[in-house]
Amino acid sequence: MKNNLGETLQMLMGIKEDTSGNMVVKPIGPMLKSSGLVSVPVWFTAKKETKTMDLGGMDLFQVKDGKIVHVWTFSDDQLTKMTSTIITLQKM
Repeated sequence: MKNNLGETLQMLMGIKEDTSGNMVVKPIGPMLKSSGLVSVPVWFTAKKETKTMDLGGMDLFQVKDGKIVHVWTFSDDQLTKMTSTIITLQKM
């Protein structure tokens, strides 16, 4: 579990470096806003040698004064795909 935006960005940058920069997170639907929260449906892909990650999910951002102050990420299959895939990519 990541405790803040810095830790989340550090994890994502580590995956991006580990996959030679081919990690892509694309919005796949409209952003929805409610008060200081913004949700975005996303599709996440990354490759390393013969291993690939290809999964959908939702990113939720808390915004204050026009800046993102917190990020939550949820995969379509939270426990089996996201956890095992990130751990696998980080160990490769």
